[in-house]
Amino acid sequence: LEAGVSEIVLKLGAQGCRVRTNSEDQHISVYSVTAKDTTAAGDSFNAGFLAQRLAGETLTSSADFGCQLASIVVQHPGAIIDKELLSDLE
Repeated sequence: LEAGVSEIVLKLGAQGCRVRTNSEDQHISVYSVTAKDTTAAGDSFNAGFLAQRLAGETLTSSADFGCQLASIVVQHPGAIIDKELLSDLE
């Protein structure tokens, strides 16, 4: 923040993530799941977060969505899951 970055998202793996701005510092919890394969967990978080942020969602909401998406992906083997598995994504 001191270097001029306006938003920071720190991924914390199984502990969720932390979002920070000049006026906000919040921990986003993960969704409790049994992970079968963590391949693409970080990429899934990034994709979900960025898609929401670019759609105009808040920093916190976008980070939560990224955590939701990653929690679904890690429950299935491999980096690519069936699109139907995302039907419960809010």
